Amino acid sequence: MTNPITIQNADELFDDQVEIDAFQEASNQYLMLGIIAGATLAIEQLVDAAVTPEDVAALPAAVEAIKNMSLECAEHALETTKGSLNKLLQQALEDGWSNDKLADAIVEKYENIKKVRALRIARTETTGAVNKGIVETLKIEGVRYKVWVAIFHNTRDTHKQAHFETHANPVPIGNNFIVGESPAEAPGDSSLPPEERVNCQCTVVSGNFTDIFEKQYAIMFIREHSSIERPFKSRMKKEFEKQLKRVLLRL
Repeated sequence: MTNPITIQNADELFDDQVEIDAFQEASNQYLMLGIIAGATLAIEQLVDAAVTPEDVAALPAAVEAIKNMSLECAEHALETTKGSLNKLLQQALEDGWSNDKLADAIVEKYENIKKVRALRIARTETTGAVNKGIVETLKIEGVRYKVWVAIFHNTRDTHKQAHFETHANPVPIGNNFIVGESPAEAPGDSSLPPEERVNCQCTVVSGNFTDIFEKQYAIMFIREHSSIERPFKSRMKKEFEKQLKRVLLRL
């Protein structure tokens, strides 16, 4: 065969640190915007709040959260892409593809990655950042209880359950929610398993909220969330495009 495949594993297509640094840097800006948006939303729940969104974003807990979220996001994005390309590579080796055919298949694969995973990353990480900003603001303002808010009717059953249970019995601000069988500080918490976290658009509010204002607040949350998610998704698509170029150079 002319132009045979020379790689045996998708690990050979990546410089892990380069990829992690690139995706971590790309997400930092939007995670910070999420923290600020969350703080802004939390302040809307309070009377005469003493802090500003910028104060919250500068808190050590917020700074550390952004660092950890961006690193976990970058590492998970890389491992997921490697897994996807390893499946493709296995098929290529078994079927005797040429290197050129593999390259074409990788380009096609990245079209799907850009379409599906860029949105998934942006939506999931935005939810986590916004809700982190909300919780940190409520804590510093001395709010005692929090409740889970499932905004959409078609959300997961476990999230609906968390919504109804915590509205009946608000959770102490320093304690975790229990979602399904998993503890979480707030919706989008990076400690949640993928089935409870990916594409979640739930939020968290003070336990003092009324149902009427909560509906208005949900609209505000979606507006703030969308204003970050859209450019975040575009940035992730660009990062995957850059990554594809680096991958093709290693074939």
